[in-house]
Amino acid sequence: MYYFVFFQLFQLSKYIKDNIPGSIFYDTVFDGIMLFSVFEILNIASIWLYFDIASIFNNITTDFILGLLCLFAINYFLFMYKDRYKEIIKTCDSKSSWYRIIGQVITLTYTVGTVYIFYILHSGNNV
Repeated sequence: MYYFVFFQLFQLSKYIKDNIPGSIFYDTVFDGIMLFSVFEILNIASIWLYFDIASIFNNITTDFILGLLCLFAINYFLFMYKDRYKEIIKTCDSKSSWYRIIGQVITLTYTVGTVYIFYILHSGNNV
């Protein structure tokens, strides 16, 4: 499912690039990886806030940005190394329509749930 969530975010960035004039999306693979990294850092930040862990650099913004850059670097090498993203896209494109619908529901639940949980935890801690 990890790769399928990336595939769905890749498809979203491709749709935005193709259909919304003047959008900030330029390279669909890069943008898909960046979207994926943003959702991952929101999950980590939610865990961080839930357990009330102290900031590493005494500045939450610095922690957030450095965490995002680290996750982006990991995801970049995970998906871009030997053009692995092409194989992921090819594999996910060949799945049945039922599998793709289930994957879209899971991805939508993941993204909405991530943002909602982060919002609830962030607003409750007054960070």
